[in-house]
Amino acid sequence: WAITDYIAIGTDTHRWSSPYHTIPSGTEVRDLYESRWGSEGLFIHYDYAQMEVRVLAALAKEEKLLQLLLDPKADVHLVTASLIFNIPPEDVQTYQRRYAKSATFAILYGKSLHSFATTYTAGSIEQAQAVFDAYFKAFPGIDKWIKSMHRLADYSGKVSTLFHEHDYLDVQMNEAGYHRRAQNYPVQSSASSLAAISAMRAFREAQAKNIRLIPIGFTHDALDFEVHIADLPQALDLIYNSAVQWVREVYQVPVQIDFELGTTGNLGVELVRKDTSWEMSGFDRYLDPVLERISSVYDYELLSREQKSKRVNLETIFVGRAAMSQYVGQELPFTEMHISIPKLRSKGDIYE
Repeated sequence: WAITDYIAIGTDTHRWSSPYHTIPSGTEVRDLYESRWGSEGLFIHYDYAQMEVRVLAALAKEEKLLQLLLDPKADVHLVTASLIFNIPPEDVQTYQRRYAKSATFAILYGKSLHSFATTYTAGSIEQAQAVFDAYFKAFPGIDKWIKSMHRLADYSGKVSTLFHEHDYLDVQMNEAGYHRRAQNYPVQSSASSLAAISAMRAFREAQAKNIRLIPIGFTHDALDFEVHIADLPQALDLIYNSAVQWVREVYQVPVQIDFELGTTGNLGVELVRKDTSWEMSGFDRYLDPVLERISSVYDYELLSREQKSKRVNLETIFVGRAAMSQYVGQELPFTEMHISIPKLRSKGDIYE
């Protein structure tokens, strides 16, 4: 079993963490993780897509960015580039999208103009300033919010988070760089706390409904659960409602999450929930065991299936949590499939 501690205020930003995630994905040690329910259990991992950008937009009440982030199909960095460079989205070049993405995270983390210029504009402070100015022109609410955090830090040495008077963070005013911390700390802290609170809410609701769903790991804005196979569809719905719908309704943060499943701690199967179906994909060595466990208690309709060979490259190691580092350079079977939402055949003994 995976058993861990949870650290709520182990950093200055109050980002949550747990030692569970100190064991690297892609290692054989992760394959040793086994569900407490043995062959009747699965691991669920989910993380928030672009969580800190979404929290920044909510903190700043920047409506243009909030509306953009509500569209799950939108390429946020491409649209940002079109606004910064004042060109249609279809005319955005790769380097312009890269500038826009870099500017977003530079502002989010309080990066200096000099640092941004050194990395992205060949040392030109003027060009870096032009990118920042264009970004703030496109999203004026963010500029206004950053300045308000700087003023608050100057006045009190502390800044507020998404939870306002319930959560203030010390920016160490007596140390250099406190303005950078003033604009970064609220974003990191709010993002992590939202993820933690929603996960706690999901767990408590699972307990109330007798759904066997156990949290086993948490780091920043990524979470891990164990689920009994007979409760899988209900558990995924419960997690989505708590982690996405509830956060949107209560805190007005336009969040999105990505799911992975697995029979070991390395997971490796990406899952996308649709209204009446699931899209699943992964290397067969991870997908097949998951399907075997689902098929043992569920009936489902196979809507489509495509199998191909896929080369394991260095990028693959860092996409998702699959333990593929030991297979770099090899061609391995990879399957994309679309199935109806599984229906439990009979609760029978498996639910006792």
